[in-house]
Amino acid sequence: MFLANMSLNSYTAFGDRVILEPLVEQFETSIIIPETRSVSYMIGRALAVGKKAAEAIKIGDIYMFQVAMDPRTGAPMVPSHGAADSQVLAQHWRDLIAVVSRTVINTETFNVVGHWILIEPEIRANSSLIQVPETAQQDPATVKFKIAQIGMPSEDLQVGDEV
Repeated sequence: MFLANMSLNSYTAFGDRVILEPLVEQFETSIIIPETRSVSYMIGRALAVGKKAAEAIKIGDIYMFQVAMDPRTGAPMVPSHGAADSQVLAQHWRDLIAVVSRTVINTETFNVVGHWILIEPEIRANSSLIQVPETAQQDPATVKFKIAQIGMPSEDLQVGDEV
């Protein structure tokens, strides 16, 4: 939930919500984030942060966040307010995936937040196979995945753990 003061164009977020201004900037990335028919991702700047979200989310930072997609129309199903050219979105802070610090997104400029983890593949040193990524079927003996980043601290998972 949020409250808009249209004369000042300022917003107040309540509880665990974040008010985001969608960004249409193009980002280059080497991080693969799978999309489905019902889930997609957007980028936005945080304009207001509720008290329950303030520990993890900072006003002014740019975040990648998950949105549900209407399977019939393909349009994002996210609470929004305002005209198309000045629209803001209200999101739960745990739907924010990562803070993005540059237009080139890689593991150094992508910092996971919320209840998300970032995993990265690691080719085992004793592997002598040459694989083309688009056509290869990964052999578990030659590729493993490890946790590169964790958004929220976890007792069960640590950075570097194999998953």
